[in-house]
Amino acid sequence: MIKELSINISATAVAWYGAILATISFIYSAYSVWRDKARIKIEFKKDVQVMNMPLYDSKNKYINISVINRGRRPIRIEKALLKMVNAKGFSLLSDSFVEHRRKILTEEHPCSDFLCLQDDINPDKIWYILVIDGTGKKYIKYLDFFGSLEHLLFLIKNIYEKK
Repeated sequence: MIKELSINISATAVAWYGAILATISFIYSAYSVWRDKARIKIEFKKDVQVMNMPLYDSKNKYINISVINRGRRPIRIEKALLKMVNAKGFSLLSDSFVEHRRKILTEEHPCSDFLCLQDDINPDKIWYILVIDGTGKKYIKYLDFFGSLEHLLFLIKNIYEKK
């Protein structure tokens, strides 16, 4: 004879199962949304020599600013600017206008480089780098924490001297 099989599942067990499953689902969805957006990383290198590139002289040293898309969504990078310490305006990098630079950053091609002749700009006087995307969103990379403090003290000193 076959015995009758009975399974008893309490309401609290079902509630806990639902709560755990919903929490895991929420965490996965939040991670997917966070991962899906475009996230920009800016890297700065000085004393770079460019080899085998006809647009750049291999004898000169350049400043290289790399813009890297670490997200999944493609993003269009329009221009890169430098803010110098004790300068009123920005220095727009000329590679913002050239056609050989990759403008749309995707998962397959996540990096774009901006080069600037180092003889024209003192790398130690750069306060921060400003990159602007196609929607107008601005990404800032400060180069030196102590440099920004020095600039802040300089501004405070100039405000007190004007009074």
